[in-house]
Amino acid sequence: MVSETRDRMIAGAARLLAQRGLQETSFSEVLELTGAPRGSIYHHFPDGKDQLVASAIDLAGAHAIALIESSAGLSAEDITTHFV
Repeated sequence: MVSETRDRMIAGAARLLAQRGLQETSFSEVLELTGAPRGSIYHHFPDGKDQLVASAIDLAGAHAIALIESSAGLSAEDITTHFV
């Protein structure tokens, strides 16, 4: 399914960005990690790498917010342990 491919690419890009950083993450590596077809790149991200990176950052931010919200009511130590 199209949206599944896009979602896989975004998650893969987020993972690679966290591990390697922006300069060391390429479309080719995202495709290799996610198994997405090469044609998916500009189909899903017509504005290029910047669009993919923005989507990956949005995903990582949403994940971080969800972790914080799920920690409501915990002690500072437990929140830190949960988050890290």
